[in-house]
Amino acid sequence: MEKWKIDADLEDYKDFLKKPSLTDIIEILNDFPQNYRLEIVNRNFELFKKRLEILIENYIKPAMRKIVKLSPQEQVVYKALIISYYEPILKHFLNNLNRLALLQQVISNKKSKNYIFLKEKALSASIVDVAETLGLNPQKTGKVYKCLCPFHNDTDPSLVLFPETNTFFCFGCGIHGDVINLYKSITGKTFTEALEDLTCL
Repeated sequence: MEKWKIDADLEDYKDFLKKPSLTDIIEILNDFPQNYRLEIVNRNFELFKKRLEILIENYIKPAMRKIVKLSPQEQVVYKALIISYYEPILKHFLNNLNRLALLQQVISNKKSKNYIFLKEKALSASIVDVAETLGLNPQKTGKVYKCLCPFHNDTDPSLVLFPETNTFFCFGCGIHGDVINLYKSITGKTFTEALEDLTCL
């Protein structure tokens, strides 16, 4: 059976479970000049975005392409191994990208602090409950949930839900995001409509 080396160093991408709230971060950033605040957040957003792209293109996609050559039974085993290996890194990136994107909007005065609270409330809607409401039938596998991806022709569950961070990633087509993105993409609703729906859940 073909084996491959996974070069990504998990130590470089530890998932820190205890993070300050967005309100705490805004208070800290308020000590800096306006233009420097945005520069700090933008720089970090681009850094996380680039690292996520590298992780997907250089590690996850090649690993998933290699298992296609294996038997169906071996594919299931190796897919589960790949998912469990990359889970902490993906959770870390997706969670921080969501937080940084929200900070960008607030610091650049595109959104009010009330918007932050509204979006944080929407983001706290359980992604598993939302997936069930949308008919995805998620199945628990360890700390994550898996279901068939509605965004591509999926026969073996590739869409992984991370309840800890309320984010998702598809190991088949690479689509990823938070609970709002998932709800909006499947229902076809606008961002505002999705926010309103999710804050009521």
